[in-house]
Amino acid sequence: ACDGNCAIAAAFDWHADAQTAQQEERVELTLALSHDESVKRALAERLLRVSDPESESYGQHASRSQLPDLVPPKQRAAELATAWAANAGATVVPAGSGDMLVARLTVAQAETLLGIRVTAHRHAITGERILRTLDDLSVPNDLRGHVDLVHGLSTWPLRGKRSDAHDSVAIGSP
Repeated sequence: ACDGNCAIAAAFDWHADAQTAQQEERVELTLALSHDESVKRALAERLLRVSDPESESYGQHASRSQLPDLVPPKQRAAELATAWAANAGATVVPAGSGDMLVARLTVAQAETLLGIRVTAHRHAITGERILRTLDDLSVPNDLRGHVDLVHGLSTWPLRGKRSDAHDSVAIGSP
């Protein structure tokens, strides 16, 4: 029976591929690190000030180089998340504004790390093949409050639907 994540995959025209995911295939995960509530509040206040024409800060948007100071992750979040992923064999590098990590690992390592089964899926229209899981993702209890999101194996890219396939334009193409 197809339910939950399987039904979502099918709705986007992704179906199980006859070629299974190989244990040595590579996948990439993005780990979004948690922020302290005070950081979230300060960022929200700053966004309101720079957006308010009545404010002296109006239009004074932050530069990309200022972002790491504006959205630092919780203390030890990067350290704990890096150790967790590296312990499973992942190569981990900082990303974004320093509040994300990218973990590169094999299917076998990802399955061990997240307690999931990775499967291959093929798009009904484009023929594109991707690796995803139909399982729910979770992190160990000691990482809760440090990792807000694990991305890379559970979302389904939007591609051209059957009704617009004749246009030769895939919606959401990379």
